[in-house]
Amino acid sequence: MPDYQIDKIALHKAIAALVDEAQKIDDFDIQYSTDVEALETAAIELGGKGTGENFRRAVDTLPPNRVFWLGAYRSGEIVGTVAARCDESSWTLQKFIQEYWERAFDGSEPGKRVKIAEGSPVDAQKYQGRYAYLGEGLVRPDCRDNNLSYVLVRLALLLAFDEWRPCVAYGWMRDWHAYRGLATRWGFNGCHCSAFDWIIEPKETDWRNLAFLTCDEQGFRKLVRQPVPAGLFDARKNNQKGNGLRPSCEPAK
Repeated sequence: MPDYQIDKIALHKAIAALVDEAQKIDDFDIQYSTDVEALETAAIELGGKGTGENFRRAVDTLPPNRVFWLGAYRSGEIVGTVAARCDESSWTLQKFIQEYWERAFDGSEPGKRVKIAEGSPVDAQKYQGRYAYLGEGLVRPDCRDNNLSYVLVRLALLLAFDEWRPCVAYGWMRDWHAYRGLATRWGFNGCHCSAFDWIIEPKETDWRNLAFLTCDEQGFRKLVRQPVPAGLFDARKNNQKGNGLRPSCEPAK
């Protein structure tokens, strides 16, 4: 639990402002769910192969008090998702990430899992306790040029804070997305490119150069103050060529 407080009324107003923004963009209906099986179905409907490891029931135990996902719907059809999960540990976040990845992700060497160098990712060492992970940021191709992903991720960050009070929310993004400034647009206040030092790289080549994204106290406070920055959401030509937060099953095009 963090040792700081954020005004609950201000937090809920910020959440409401993002829901309103989704309706302004294209009358998107944002729905909240803790049903991971439904998330798996939504990921397939959006053109993928299903959820990535972090939200796959075959890999993780995901009780409803430790996971939620948001679905954006237009005319009753799913057009976007983002998911959040809560983990709590006496380890540092760096140690937690290392243990998780080395258990869950296939390595480039046949029959082996990934292997991460000790102390990597270095920027995760300062966090300990309760963490919120964000992933499964998927948007249907015809809805990627209208800021929908920015609304979904910002909303998920605030809802994760409201539900779990984590010391940090984090996620992953391919380096080439990070260098385009997408982390800031999504509401993260920390972005550390090429975060992993690999001993055995992931089998999925697209995951070998990932940026580590963080939203801590400073980030949460800024999101509450400015959930809908005019300079971001009025710039309707912020082109999005990727599917959002990674790792996910489908590589960005």
